[in-house]
Amino acid sequence: MKKLLTLLVVLSMALILPAFNIAYAQANDSIENTGLPVVGAATQDGKTITYSIMSVEDAKNDSTNPLAVSLIEANEELNQALVNGKMDYAKIDTSLEETLSSIISKIDESYSAEDFIPKYLFELSVEDGILNENTNRVSFTFENVVSKGKMITVIHKDLSTNKWKVVPEEHTVVKGNNLEVEFSSLCPVAFLEVSLKAAPKPNILTYSLIGVSALLIIFASILTFKKKKK
Repeated sequence: MKKLLTLLVVLSMALILPAFNIAYAQANDSIENTGLPVVGAATQDGKTITYSIMSVEDAKNDSTNPLAVSLIEANEELNQALVNGKMDYAKIDTSLEETLSSIISKIDESYSAEDFIPKYLFELSVEDGILNENTNRVSFTFENVVSKGKMITVIHKDLSTNKWKVVPEEHTVVKGNNLEVEFSSLCPVAFLEVSLKAAPKPNILTYSLIGVSALLIIFASILTFKKKKK
């Protein structure tokens, strides 16, 4: 009888534990993106504008272009700050690290700036229009850049000060998988991504396995009770 009860308990645990693993895997589904982000629209004051976008690889093949040079330098900065899969933004700018820490701590105090990992780095420029901090901003819509269970923060390097700045939250809007961003300056631009913690969400399979496990435990309890009565 003891062997039977032990077998039932072990079987119940074997059913329950994989159920939660399945639920956790489903909760962390995400869209994989590589290369440059797709620009769906670029406007200024409601009018479509002409723009150009450059990848790091493109920049390496055009080293005489000042914009390409700035992008290569930005890429080197970010790579130097990456240590064992974590970003040390203090190596770039302590004020940048403080701003990122402030943003993510509002979501969860267990996070820090080092959890922001660069997802995209590119050079973005406009061929017409003048940009400044308060007026004449340009708006870009980037398609399919926001993944499930992820948070994106946008930074750009102000070449007039040679400092990285975080695009204020009020100038970034998530719409489904798309991201709308208003810029006061453009080159270079980086998307930083954080993987948010997700609580496991049981699905139908999970509930079914838990139900079967519960029945096995009840059956084992009945057998134990009958044995004691004898």
